Amino acid sequence: MDLENQFVDETECGSQRAATLSVLNMGVNLVEILTLSASAFLTKIGIQWCFVFVGCFLMAIALLFARIQK
Repeated sequence: MDLENQFVDETECGSQRAATLSVLNMGVNLVEILTLSASAFLTKIGIQWCFVFVGCFLMAIALLFARIQK
C-alpha cells in the first residue's frame, strides 16, 4: 500500500488521488483473479502438463532472445 501511495504522490494526481488509488486497486484485483484462474486451470489439467507448458514457454523465450541478438 505504501508503494501505491508513493506512486500516486509522484504522479501528482491532486484531486484525483482517490480515483487513482481505486484504479490501481482494481488492477491488482484483476491480476489476482487471472492468477487464481490460471492456477485452478493448471491444477485441473494435471501437474505433468504444467511442466510441459513451462518448458515450452522457456524454449520460446530462449528462441526469441536468440533471434533478437542476431
